[in-house]
Amino acid sequence: MLNQAQLAAVRQIVRRGVLDSVRPASAHSGAEVLRVTAGSYSWIVKLSGHEAADPRRVDSGVLVLEDLGTGADLADLLIAGDAEAARRAMRELAALLGRLHASTANREPAYERLWRQYWTDSPSPQPGWRFASSTASLRQMAQQLDLRVAPSVEGDLQVVAGALEDPFFRTYVHGDPCPDKVRPGEGGRLIDFEAGGYGLALLDAVYARMPFPTCWCTGRLPDTVVADFERTYRAELARGLPAAADDRRFERALVAACGYWFVVHANWRLIQGLDAAAEPAHTQRGLLLPDQRAHVLLRAESLIAAARAYGHLEALAELAAQIVTRLRLRQPLRGVLRYPAFR
Repeated sequence: MLNQAQLAAVRQIVRRGVLDSVRPASAHSGAEVLRVTAGSYSWIVKLSGHEAADPRRVDSGVLVLEDLGTGADLADLLIAGDAEAARRAMRELAALLGRLHASTANREPAYERLWRQYWTDSPSPQPGWRFASSTASLRQMAQQLDLRVAPSVEGDLQVVAGALEDPFFRTYVHGDPCPDKVRPGEGGRLIDFEAGGYGLALLDAVYARMPFPTCWCTGRLPDTVVADFERTYRAELARGLPAAADDRRFERALVAACGYWFVVHANWRLIQGLDAAAEPAHTQRGLLLPDQRAHVLLRAESLIAAARAYGHLEALAELAAQIVTRLRLRQPLRGVLRYPAFR
């Protein structure tokens, strides 16, 4: 038990920051999450011109961060807000991601030095790490659905793998900019950087188009909102990354990012549940949540639309279309609705 003096000290810390205590079930996985979070925050603080905190202090299992106070997040606005407020917040997120990526382009060596300063025994995180294992799962799923993974599809998978290492769009990536991790207002704030690291910037930038592929609060966005999001993002990105002004290069990177999230979803959401019973409907914060198959179909449809619009990764998109058809034949599927703010 804490005495009164100790409680007062804790309250003082909590007033100045967010006390985030991590007690992992697995020492390896929990320690890694905390390590990436601490390293990411140190990097962002350093970029802002302030003295970076020493992330070695996380060895105690406690990380003290800035207190953003209370208030609505982007999920609140998409679920229960009005359309105009949700549009503004989406535009704000796009600009925020664009600024983050523009400010971190061509600075990976400095990030690596910061990381090595604290952790010499652990490689820096790579946001695209899921892809290699996910391609194997995609092949397995295609076989279960009696579909052939043609050589042209294998070629497209290699193109996506290469895009993940594209030096022209290599920036610090948040990796999980979900609506409940975005605090709107005054330019917006992102939290929870435990998935961050250097990789393909467009992995973040397609979060409106895919939409929000790592999030519980998945819904559809109007095409006008997606177009505005990507236009705003690209304008901010181009300030620090001239490659963003090249239409063909930008569009191909965008489609590759869509391909990445589709393949990852095929592994993450579906491979274990092709023949599972239909999931019961349930809600969170008043939002009807999609089942696992609906998640995959939504990202498949988004990849197909992007590939056809920009003439890239069309073989992978065709396989995605075949998967959609087979899944719809296997059993009825719940569709993914628009976010309530846009209905």
